[in-house]
Amino acid sequence: MDSFQLALQFGISVMVIACPCALGLATPTAVMAGIGVGTSQGVLIKGGHALESAHKVNCIVFDKGTLTIGKPLVVDTKLFHNMVLHDFYELVAATEVNSEQRTPSRKGR
Repeated sequence: MDSFQLALQFGISVMVIACPCALGLATPTAVMAGIGVGTSQGVLIKGGHALESAHKVNCIVFDKGTLTIGKPLVVDTKLFHNMVLHDFYELVAATEVNSEQRTPSRKGR
């Protein structure tokens, strides 16, 4: 542990002892404010737990309809270190299975 981390822990300890309500109110308020800013810019975050665990993410997989500019297009794919192409296709298929199903147009019925 370096000196900054030690000082930060001492500072948090003082805050918890001196005014526990400040952290009890400030933390959820900051999380909600962050989620609100993200939402206003088109990023939807499903609660604080998802936001807190986001630092562990090292890969994001989107199906072709998730991110679009009006013309769905796969620009690039990358395989994991020891992944076989067949395994990659299985992951893609698993992602597609849970995507939103489009219903055919009912024009003319």
